[in-house]
Amino acid sequence: MKQILFVCTGNTCRSPMAEMILKDKLNKKNIEAKVLSAGLFAIENSDISPNTNEVLNDNNINFDNFKSKTITEDLIKSSDYIFCMTSSQKNSLKFFNNVYEIGEFTGFNEILDPFGKEKEEYEKVFNQLNEICEKLIDLINW
Repeated sequence: MKQILFVCTGNTCRSPMAEMILKDKLNKKNIEAKVLSAGLFAIENSDISPNTNEVLNDNNINFDNFKSKTITEDLIKSSDYIFCMTSSQKNSLKFFNNVYEIGEFTGFNEILDPFGKEKEEYEKVFNQLNEICEKLIDLINW
């Protein structure tokens, strides 16, 4: 079973959104995989941001019991693919060979941080990640 890890800064907006979207899509396609997320500078056990919560709810995506976590070497080593939201995040993990900037892997742009912005920015991120997750399903040999 493949393990996919999404990485952002605080693990309260982009990476948990990507985790939940991909889980939802894989579940609907009956594809088994372990999908996780973590932050480079996460505060452990934080809730997802209120706007992330709203956008996931608006799109009927389950995120029960989500708590943020900081990336660890064990998480990295146990993952088949690690997708960072930006090239600078990828650069922070450059010593590992299974790390990609999500845009370079899928042909999309970097996913910029909506933290602290209006809900519309979170909706834009959701739409970008939704497309990216569809592409990941096509690109990864499950």
